[in-house]
Amino acid sequence: MEADRFLTQSLQDARVARILTAALDAVEPGQLVRNYLSEAKLPPHEGLYLLGIGKAAEPMVLAAAEALPDFTKALIITKHATAAENKRLRVMEGGHPVPDARSVMAGRAALDLAARLTEDDLLLCLFSGGGSALATSPRSGIGLRDMQLLTTALLNAGAPVGDINTVRRHLDGFKGGGLARATKAHVLTLLLSDVVGDRLEAIASGPTVADPTSGLDALGIL
Repeated sequence: MEADRFLTQSLQDARVARILTAALDAVEPGQLVRNYLSEAKLPPHEGLYLLGIGKAAEPMVLAAAEALPDFTKALIITKHATAAENKRLRVMEGGHPVPDARSVMAGRAALDLAARLTEDDLLLCLFSGGGSALATSPRSGIGLRDMQLLTTALLNAGAPVGDINTVRRHLDGFKGGGLARATKAHVLTLLLSDVVGDRLEAIASGPTVADPTSGLDALGIL
């Protein structure tokens, strides 16, 4: 009760409100993307494709679409979508923190998009936390139910997200660089980290990042 009263009184202080507002503005996903793209020089390309996966995928992709209005196609895969679809923009939802059938459909859609591109295209990936569950493609012989039971067991055991994603990368063809291997296009990935240490392979389980871990590492975690 004492803490609740302190928090309420603190938020009435204009100085505290300014600090909180500045902190939130500094990490707003869309603004971070706009800031990067305002200075970045993209590789030469014919078609430009935007792929956002994660809980912050929608503001990230919409910001990229605003900064790069000549984009060819865009796909957003997120937890709760509000953006309106159009001829160039597709929006999908997936399960989180445990993947569901929508997550499998989303993973398939992302892989299909990547596979259609040529070496003259650029795939701009915008990944954030939650991407591991929102898009999945279980390897042959592994079912969605297997992934669900394993994810739930690891979460209930209190496994760190980095360990959970290590196991996921060895069971999922989408993760651990699987998306990058599926395309001939140039790939540029912008990552919004929710993982302590900001290890690239751990963020969304690294769809475009080589996996530095082994099957023995995954077994050790289990």
